[in-house]
Amino acid sequence: CSFLPFGCAKPDPELNIFDLKCENLKEPAGIATFMPRLSWKYSSEINGTSQSAYQIIAASDTNILDETSADLWNSGKIVSKESVLVPWNGEQLRSGTLCFWKVRIWDQNDRISDWSTASLFSTGLPEETEWKAVYIAYNNSKDINASPQLRKGFTLDNDPEHLFIHVNSLGYHEVWVNGKKAGDKVLTPAVSQFSKRSLVLTYDITSLVGKGQNDLVIWLGRGWYAPGLPGVVNEGPVVRAQMESVAKDNSREIILATD
Repeated sequence: CSFLPFGCAKPDPELNIFDLKCENLKEPAGIATFMPRLSWKYSSEINGTSQSAYQIIAASDTNILDETSADLWNSGKIVSKESVLVPWNGEQLRSGTLCFWKVRIWDQNDRISDWSTASLFSTGLPEETEWKAVYIAYNNSKDINASPQLRKGFTLDNDPEHLFIHVNSLGYHEVWVNGKKAGDKVLTPAVSQFSKRSLVLTYDITSLVGKGQNDLVIWLGRGWYAPGLPGVVNEGPVVRAQMESVAKDNSREIILATD
């Protein structure tokens, strides 16, 4: 086993890695950066244990998340005590990339931990050129409290490996797929100054869909997108949404886009 770096070291069962995060978030979907920062925690029953080095591996599929096959990053053994917001130094990420990753560490006595449980994150669509969807608006100046539901059916030829929907709403939104709500948040996205930026939320809806006919509803509310505020150009609410399937090799296919 000499050809595998560190492959013969026996993991210390008392050294555990947990609470993996990307950009301080647990398994985030659609992060808005191609240079994410990774964090983890470790525990030990031995007092005074500290990290002396770490190794991160990352891959586009869990089946190749190992030292010899990882296609996105194998950091090797990095001598460092850092375990918070460690910058990405693997392959250049791109829009819509799905990344599985895990980490192990060495302590001050060079004892090695076992690999952590795998975690994941995905990148969103931070570049405008990646958007094929266009904004659509519901304008009704006579009813400022209107909360329209936009419905669209779509058909899947097969069960998707991963299916994401990126939603850029000017005002609040909720996403419902086949009668089930995507995510658990309300009054999203957060308030922003529309003359400077609008916010995008990405939802992993893989578990909510199936082969054949499916149903998507985006429920809108005008929220802070109201006449007189900076950057507001019509009555609202306004939204654009783009649904993409991502295969194991990170190839993407647009399934649906507002037009």
